[in-house]
Amino acid sequence: MANASRLFQERIEWSNSVLCLGFDFRPEHVPACFYKYGPDGYLEGERSMISYLHAALFAVQDHVACIKPNIAFFEALGMDGLYALQALNGMARNTEVPVILDAKRGDIGSTNEAYAKAYLNPTGFGGSAPIDHIYCDGLTINPFLGTDSLTPYLAAAEVGEKALFFLVSTSNRDGAMVQQATTKDGKTVKEVIAHWIHERYKTRNFVSKGLSGLGAVVGATD
Repeated sequence: MANASRLFQERIEWSNSVLCLGFDFRPEHVPACFYKYGPDGYLEGERSMISYLHAALFAVQDHVACIKPNIAFFEALGMDGLYALQALNGMARNTEVPVILDAKRGDIGSTNEAYAKAYLNPTGFGGSAPIDHIYCDGLTINPFLGTDSLTPYLAAAEVGEKALFFLVSTSNRDGAMVQQATTKDGKTVKEVIAHWIHERYKTRNFVSKGLSGLGAVVGATD
């Protein structure tokens, strides 16, 4: 976890920016100049996406603290989209731009263990060699299934020295139905989650160079 927080801190200082730029990929917005065609004349989706994403990252890399690809937009495009996301994250890593993967994962038990392994500490079949995976420095997490469900993410992030960003107060209109609900001791649900994050960072190895490796997702409009 120390490595991720140090990476973010150093990047903020180097770029003089705290801007996190979202990469919500929409193919209909890609200019035709980035289209790549195969020898048979068919449009090659993966190569076209990578061409555009490379140019986009190159244009912003000196001005952002990190990028935040939303995995849903890439998943919607099938394997071409996932390979393009993998390429984008690899390009970011090569240019030392931190990547927060916006996946908002959250489940229970062994499912969360699998999610944590997939994004935070991936290994090959049988736990030997690393696999070709969707690399990231940080991951967004949905905590609303209960804090006990978050243990696999904390463990994997600590081992892999990654950052975690938990949904606390989102900007969608109906988010308040859950997040502003009041517990029996008078605290809102989002206050309970924020307090939980604060307690976890104090008790585990989640701090390096001033920044915690545990963060909160808070909608600016809220």
